[in-house]
Amino acid sequence: MFKEFLTALLHKIITFLVSHKDLFEHSESEREKILEKLSVPEAFRTYLTKVSAPKFMKDIETVVLYLEDPKNTNITGNEFFKRFLEFLSKDLARKIDYMDTDYFLMRKEKRIEFIEKLIKGDSILASSLRGILVNHSYQQITEQVYALGNKTEKTPYIVVQSPREMDTELKKEIRSHLTKVWPLSLPTFQINRRLIGGLRVFVDGKTTDNSWLSRVLRYTSLTAN
Repeated sequence: MFKEFLTALLHKIITFLVSHKDLFEHSESEREKILEKLSVPEAFRTYLTKVSAPKFMKDIETVVLYLEDPKNTNITGNEFFKRFLEFLSKDLARKIDYMDTDYFLMRKEKRIEFIEKLIKGDSILASSLRGILVNHSYQQITEQVYALGNKTEKTPYIVVQSPREMDTELKKEIRSHLTKVWPLSLPTFQINRRLIGGLRVFVDGKTTDNSWLSRVLRYTSLTAN
C-alpha cells in the first residue's frame, strides 16, 4: 500500500541531497534552513535536520530492502520508519478524519473528487496519497498502519467506539490524547450503535481507563442517552 509513496519520498530526498552534498556537515540550525527548500512532510525534514550521515545511509539501506521485501525486512527501531509513522499518525490521520462513513460508500468517481479537494498538488507524493485514500477501505488503511507500527515500534492496536459518527474536531481531540500516551499509533474509530452514549476505548483488545473522556465529551451529544 505504501510502496509508491515511500519510493517517491526516497527519490525526492536523494535528489535533493545530490544537490546539497554537504548537508550533513552543517549544524542542525543550518540544516533546518537548507531543508526549507525540500518539499516533503515536516516529519522527514526534522529527521534530516538531526540524523548523522552514517545513520542516514543505514536507515535508507533498510528502506530499500523493505521496498524489495517488506515481509522479511527487519525495520525495528528504524528512525526513518518512525518518522513515517509520525507522518501517518498525524498528517494522514487528519485527512482520514474528514472522511466519514458515507465517503467509503461513494462511487469511485465521487471519492476521487472528494480526495482531490482534500489533498491538492501535482507531485508524486500527493498523487500516491490520493491513491491510498481512494483505492483502499478505512479498515485496510488502519490495519496496514498498525502492521507497520507494530513491526517498527510495537505500537498497540487502538479502537475508539462511539454510538454515532463523531465530528472531525472531536476525533482530533481524542487522537491528541491517545497519541501522547501511545506515540506513533493510529487510533481506529468505529461506530457501535449498541452503545448508549459515551465512548469505549480498547487498546490491544482491552478496555482502558476512560476518565479523561469526560472532559473531551462535556459539550458533545455523544453523552446523551
